[in-house]
Amino acid sequence: GALSNFLQQLDKLGAEGKKLRWLRGHSKSSYQLTPSIFRNSGWIGNEATMLKELILRCPDDFAGGLTTFQSLVKMQHYGLPTRLLDVTSNPLVALYFACESHQEGDEDGEVIVLDFDVEAVKYFDSDTVSVIANLCRRPPNFTLPDLGDSDPPTLDEAIQQFNGQACIKLLLHDIGNDKPHFSPKIVRSDLERVVCVKPLLDNPRIIRQEGAFLLFGCDKTKDQPAKLEGAAIAARLTIKRDEKRNLLDQLRT
Repeated sequence: GALSNFLQQLDKLGAEGKKLRWLRGHSKSSYQLTPSIFRNSGWIGNEATMLKELILRCPDDFAGGLTTFQSLVKMQHYGLPTRLLDVTSNPLVALYFACESHQEGDEDGEVIVLDFDVEAVKYFDSDTVSVIANLCRRPPNFTLPDLGDSDPPTLDEAIQQFNGQACIKLLLHDIGNDKPHFSPKIVRSDLERVVCVKPLLDNPRIIRQEGAFLLFGCDKTKDQPAKLEGAAIAARLTIKRDEKRNLLDQLRT
């Protein structure tokens, strides 16, 4: 049936070399792989405020000093827009999300298969994760400083110059709240990455969904999401809209 067909398609893909595979199910194949916060200029403009408001309103949830990344996971959990996209390592969970809506006028769903290099998969407490997550606390006009063409002689000096810029110093201040011993050595390209993050398995939903998150940096300016490397998308599997209900029944059993 449709379910075994789906699993066969996945099998045929095989994982290339040392890659880690994650999947994301969309109930409409027209959906983009873009985190919700970037879908509305008002949302990305108020990203820092939304986080502060949530902490004000749910202080118990944020007691005990969560990192910025963990706070974003909480925001996602509450259904607020964030720079995270949920992914799962379980194909059946992804398929479930691809079948979720099957009302009149529905379109085909899609399961997107993402293969990441091992070094692009981070743990929740990684430095890179803290660097990218803390972009959320920057104001809407945050722009990556361009140091012009006069290249400093060494990479170390280039990094020093980049980290000396006023807007990066403010970012470093926020990272310092997550990681008191973080040294001011942000590499510009890290802010422009999309990394896959394995979260702390501290809530039943993440455990049940075998979930992880794609964490999006920015593309030059804060309101533009970093570009996901095309190579990360191993396949897009179409889930026919007429098969959704039948698939959901099979998945329930």
